[in-house]
Amino acid sequence: MTQVEQERKLASFDSAKLAEVYHTVNGVNNLQRFLDFQKTIASDPILRFDPEELALSREELISLYFKKTARIHQVYGISSMMVVEYVYLIPHSLHATVHNLMFVPTIANLGNDKQVAKFVDDAISLKIIGAYAQTELGHGSDVQSLETTATYDPETEEFIIHSPTLSSTKWWPGELGFNATHCVTHAQLYIKGKHYGIQTFVVPLRDMETHMPLKGITIGDIGPKLGFHTKDNGYLRFDNVRIPRENMLMKYAKVSKAGEFSKPANERVGYATMMLVRLKLIEGASNYLSLVSSIATRYSVFRKQFKDEDGKERMILDYQTQMNKLMPLIASTYAMNASYKKIVTLYHEMMKQIKEKEDFSSMNELHSILSGCKSFFTWETLLGIEVCRQACGGHGYSEYSGIPLAFSAFSPHVTLEGDNTIMALQTARYLMKAAQKALKGGKLLGSVEYLKHLKEIVSVQRCQATSKSDFNLEAIDKAMQANSAQLLWKVIQKFSTLMGEGESMKEIWDRKAGIDLVEASRAHIYYFTFKSFYENIRDNVKDEAVAKVLTKLCLLYGIQKLLEFPLGLAESGYFLPVHFGYLKAKKEELLDELRPEAIALTDGFAIRDESFYSALTTPDVYGTLYDWATTKNPLNTGKPNEGFMKYMKPVMGLKPKL
Repeated sequence: MTQVEQERKLASFDSAKLAEVYHTVNGVNNLQRFLDFQKTIASDPILRFDPEELALSREELISLYFKKTARIHQVYGISSMMVVEYVYLIPHSLHATVHNLMFVPTIANLGNDKQVAKFVDDAISLKIIGAYAQTELGHGSDVQSLETTATYDPETEEFIIHSPTLSSTKWWPGELGFNATHCVTHAQLYIKGKHYGIQTFVVPLRDMETHMPLKGITIGDIGPKLGFHTKDNGYLRFDNVRIPRENMLMKYAKVSKAGEFSKPANERVGYATMMLVRLKLIEGASNYLSLVSSIATRYSVFRKQFKDEDGKERMILDYQTQMNKLMPLIASTYAMNASYKKIVTLYHEMMKQIKEKEDFSSMNELHSILSGCKSFFTWETLLGIEVCRQACGGHGYSEYSGIPLAFSAFSPHVTLEGDNTIMALQTARYLMKAAQKALKGGKLLGSVEYLKHLKEIVSVQRCQATSKSDFNLEAIDKAMQANSAQLLWKVIQKFSTLMGEGESMKEIWDRKAGIDLVEASRAHIYYFTFKSFYENIRDNVKDEAVAKVLTKLCLLYGIQKLLEFPLGLAESGYFLPVHFGYLKAKKEELLDELRPEAIALTDGFAIRDESFYSALTTPDVYGTLYDWATTKNPLNTGKPNEGFMKYMKPVMGLKPKL
C-alpha cells in the first residue's frame, strides 16, 4: 500500500461524495463527464502527456499541438465547452480555444439571426476559425480609446477597416498568428464624418483555400512569451480593408444602408462576451489551483525529511509549516469553486433577461462580481502555484514536477481580458455607488445587500469574541463584513475630505485613492467568496461528514483572509491585538484537525492519477524522476555534448588574456 493510499484511510468522509459536490454546477452533476474526459485523454496516444514534450522547442510544440487540437476536434469538437473547462489537464494551450471561447459567443450574442446563421455553424465545425481582435499595441483595458477605424461608405454599402497608426495595430489576440481565417474586431465607427463609438465587426483575414493573408491584411505571430508557448498570439493591421455592411454585428447597434445609426438600448451590451470569458477565467483559477495543490499535497506525504524523536524520518506534510502553506490553498480552491457556481447561476439569469426582455438591470451587479473575482482569484492562484512549487523544494523547480508548466500556462490569466488592478477598480466603483445609495436609504440587493447597514456596521466598536472557540462561521461572517465596510467607509471619507479641499473626483480616483479602492474591493470579494462557500454547504451538501469537513475549510478560508488582509479591522479598532491571537490559535487548531483529511480533500477534485503531468504524484517519485531524466531527456545521448567539445574543450587550461 502506497503512502497516499494509507492517507486516504485517515479521512472522516467519503471523497467520492465530496467530488460529486465539487463537480455539481447549476444543479447538474458533471463528475462522470469529467472522469470520462480524463480517461479519453489518458488512453489516446496523441492526447496523453509524454515527458519528452518538455524538451521541445516552441516551433515543435506548436506543431505538436496542432496535431492534438485536430484530435480533440475529431473526438469532442473544439467548440465543446467541456474542452474549455478541462483544458488545464492538457499541459499547453490547444489551438482554437479563443475561437471557441470568444469568437463564437461574440457572434452568437451580438449578431442578428442572419449573421448567426451565416457564421456560427461554420465556426463550430471549424470551417472558419476566428480570433477576437480587440487589444491593440497602444490600448488594452481602455477599450474606448482603441484607434482602429471603421468608416461607412454608403455608396458601396461597405465598412472600410483601417489601422491609422502603429499603436492601432491589433496585438495579443490568440489565433491571429497562424490559425484565424476571420476575426471579430472592435473599431471606432465613423459615418459621414460623425463618430459613433466602438462597434464590432467580422473581418475575413486569410484566403479559405491557400490560407494566405487577404489584400490589405498584415498578420503574424508576436513571438515568445512567459507562458502560452503554443498559443499564436498575433498582430494584425488593416490597410483600408472593405467588408460588407452585413459584417457589422447588428443585433443591438445597427447601421442602415443609407448610413443611419441606431444605438442599442444599453451601451454595455457588448460586454456580454467579455463577461463569459471572465466567468471562465474564474473557473480556471480554481481548476489550476486544484491541480497544483494536489501535486504538492501528494508529494508532501511521499517526501520525508529529518528524524522525529523516535529516529524515524518525518513526512513533510506533518510539519505545521507545510500544512500552513498547503491547506489554506485547498480551502481557497473549494471557496472559489463555490463562488464560481453562484456566478454561473447569476450569469444565466442575466443572459435570459437580456435575450427575452432586453433587460440589463442585473448587468452592473454581475459585472462587479466578475471583475473582482477575476482579479483576486487569478492573483491568488498564481501566487498559490508559486507557494506549491516552493513547498516541493528543489523537485518543485523541475519541469518534471508539472508545477512550472502550470505556472507558465496560468500566468497570462492575471492580465488577459482585463488587467487585474483595473478589474478591482471596476468593482470598487460599483461599491462606491452602492454605499452612496445605502446612505441615502436606497434598496440594495445581491452581493452588496449587507452594505444597507453600512453605518451600523462601522459604528460597532469591537468584536465580542473572548476566546478562539468564539470564532465560528457567524463570528467570521461579522468580522469580514466589518472589514469590508470599514475599508469602504474609509475611502468614502477620503473622497469627502479631498473634494472639500477642492480636489476633483477624477483626480482623487486616479491619484489619491487607488490603493484604498483596491483594498476595499478585495475585502468585499473575499466576503462574497466566504458567503458563497458557506451558502453552498448549507444549501447543497446533504452528507453530514462532507458538510462537516467543508465547514472547517470555510472557516479556515475566512480566518486566512482576515489574517492576511486585516487593515479595516485593525484601523477601526474592531479587532484588538488579543483578537488576532484568538484568530491565529483557531487557525492552528483547524490545520491540526484537517491534517488527516488532506489527501481525501484533494481527491475531492477528482483528478485521476494519469491526469497529473507530474512525476511527483507517481507512487515511486524518485524512480520516475530518474527514469524521465535518463530516458526522456534528449540531451542525455551517452556522448559528449557537441557544444562542449566544440567551444569549451579547446579552452580548458587556457590562461585568460586580461
